[in-house]
Amino acid sequence: SRLSLTLASGGNVSSMALSFAHSARNAQMVHLFGYDFCWKERMYCGGVHAELEKDRIEMEREAGTIFEVKNTRGEPVLTNLSLKQFAEWHAQVVAISKGRVVNRTRSTILNGGVPK
Repeated sequence: SRLSLTLASGGNVSSMALSFAHSARNAQMVHLFGYDFCWKERMYCGGVHAELEKDRIEMEREAGTIFEVKNTRGEPVLTNLSLKQFAEWHAQVVAISKGRVVNRTRSTILNGGVPK
């Protein structure tokens, strides 16, 4: 396998896609779209299963794993522990990628790679 285990975090589609672009495809520039790692009103995990969203938010609130944070626009948004950790991992990859990653997601909690 040509995938670098130093880049692959192993638990998220976005992290595997970024790892693949860098290591297997040797992409010189990667543009990230939809890398928000947060939500404002409705968590998008439920899709057509609204009860999944309700159950997950209730469970995570009880566990204390939902946080209110500010996005890149300075707006209050919600995130959970796993999304926060994925955002931190992506920020580290952006930092070591030396200009090879541009985050085109305008409303995000991901620090780094956001164009001015």
